[in-house]
Amino acid sequence: MKKMHSKYNGTCKGCGGHIQRGELIAWSKKAGAFHSSCAPSRDSRADREYWEGRAQGNRYISDKQIYGQELADQWALEDELAAYNRGDIG
Repeated sequence: MKKMHSKYNGTCKGCGGHIQRGELIAWSKKAGAFHSSCAPSRDSRADREYWEGRAQGNRYISDKQIYGQELADQWALEDELAAYNRGDIG
């Protein structure tokens, strides 16, 4: 997600609150606009769809559907790097 100043008034996809024009937000084309404090992070993935996808082994697909390709790609790369650093892959 990109951090930027809102170009328009709008609604936060995280909390449903009002976003003022000029306010600092997190935005992606797929996920929309979030207050900076409401933006999804790795630790906030408690969405039902995410956990269903993870249970089926489709974590990347779930992340992509919920948060957009940009974040899904970033998190997949971080997971792969962590696995490499643990020695799980060589």
